[in-house]
Amino acid sequence: MNELEAKFLVAVGKKPKGILRRVLQELSWAGYLARPKGPTLVMDTYFDSEDSLLQKSGWTYRVRHNEDGQTLTLKQIGTGQRGIFKREEIEQPLADALIRAEFPPPGPVADMLTRALPRDVCLNPLFELHNHRTRYHLTHPEHPDALIELSLDQVTVDAKDSLSYTELEFELVQGPDDALNDLLVVLEQQPNLIRARVGKFHRGLLANGCEASHAEAIVHPITNVKCRWVDLELQHLQQQLQLLKLYEPLAWESVHPEGVHQMRVTTRRVRAGLRAFANVLPPRAAEKLAKDIRWLTRNLGPVRDLDVHLEHLHTYQDLLSIEERPALLRYQRHLEKRRRQAHRSLIAALASDEYTWLIEDFGTLLAETKVFEGPNQSMSIREAAEQQVRPMLDRVLRKGRAIDKSSAPAKLHRLRIDAKRLRYQLEYLLTPYGKPMVRAAKALRNLQNTLGDHQDAYVAMAQLTSFCDHTSLNRVERKAFKQLVALEVDNAARHRKRFAKDWRRFEARSAGVKQLI
Repeated sequence: MNELEAKFLVAVGKKPKGILRRVLQELSWAGYLARPKGPTLVMDTYFDSEDSLLQKSGWTYRVRHNEDGQTLTLKQIGTGQRGIFKREEIEQPLADALIRAEFPPPGPVADMLTRALPRDVCLNPLFELHNHRTRYHLTHPEHPDALIELSLDQVTVDAKDSLSYTELEFELVQGPDDALNDLLVVLEQQPNLIRARVGKFHRGLLANGCEASHAEAIVHPITNVKCRWVDLELQHLQQQLQLLKLYEPLAWESVHPEGVHQMRVTTRRVRAGLRAFANVLPPRAAEKLAKDIRWLTRNLGPVRDLDVHLEHLHTYQDLLSIEERPALLRYQRHLEKRRRQAHRSLIAALASDEYTWLIEDFGTLLAETKVFEGPNQSMSIREAAEQQVRPMLDRVLRKGRAIDKSSAPAKLHRLRIDAKRLRYQLEYLLTPYGKPMVRAAKALRNLQNTLGDHQDAYVAMAQLTSFCDHTSLNRVERKAFKQLVALEVDNAARHRKRFAKDWRRFEARSAGVKQLI
């Protein structure tokens, strides 16, 4: 059976019930009749094999518990176009609650699982969704045979990271597809609704920390340092293009901070790759993509920075007294408003011609590199490491050794940027060079994280101070923000102290890299 539905997310910080009332009012003005069907609680548990065989075959598998009993469902994995999702769905009731869902009884779901998975594959629970659903049936006189079920889904994901979001679903129960398309004209005018790009399963995966498993592994990784530098470059950039496409719909939705974060990390890896492999890339195509990627990174940055500030609020609440906490709520609303604005700008960027051109320019660079005849195309990985990685390593070591207790925060931030660029260089060489390179890259990542936490503390201090300076606060509120600024001062000092330990570990690991290159 094919399922057809339109899905929209409610913007973070907006009240779901208020958005629902507004949508129902707009639909009423457009001629739709809405009949309440009442609230219900839906609990979904998703399953897959340890190596994600079901996902790789293009299906999700869940067991659903609701007031009607239990249902097993297999559903095709897909992304939405204009918020419309059309997927094949196979359902099977589970009459006996004692039967384990990972071993379904005979039926259509069991038959499909048998065809999709090898024998004796064990299915394990991935995560659970708890969904408080409010339902309406929609009809319209222009489509007398059509019935649409509107659901306001307030979802909590029980996974590695807690995640909550609200989604509006419009499922075409019966009637022509046009009935759902006409509905989009009304919904796309709502400023606080965001077209969904993925389903609940993808968001659950992201909250569970396993979305990157959708990226295809490199079939034949380069393991010999005598191989060409340009071949390593092609592998790297092809993988980054795949990751860019993977995270783009998740960044569009921005339900979980990792969507924007991972897409931004990918753009930085691309930029680092374009610098590292500049001597074997066609200059014009590389320069064009570099400009595109800088543009995308700038559009991702504001959302990511505000996500980091909002995450800090969880650590602030326990520090304040009950009478001081309203000040934190004001600050949270301020940050959420700025984030909604930044998110709208990001969506506009991802929907623009510029992003389409970026993907095209990426493909052009890969194609031209394969036939490019530059002077360094025969350069080996070992030669490139000697010429490029060694100077970068020496630069980081020189800067790091110059850091002392009196060094300005900006000096540590510049070291962080250089450390990040070096780490990306080392990561290109992990497979060809093996364990010494892996150990150094791990130590460098820990060092970079510590420097990042130090920088985040200083940025948070600046954000809190700016809010105080530009907002009318009473005595209690101002006292609360002074406490929060003091907390970030302590955090910065703690991270600075940790830096010394992380630096010593990296400096020791760097000796192994020097011996290799």
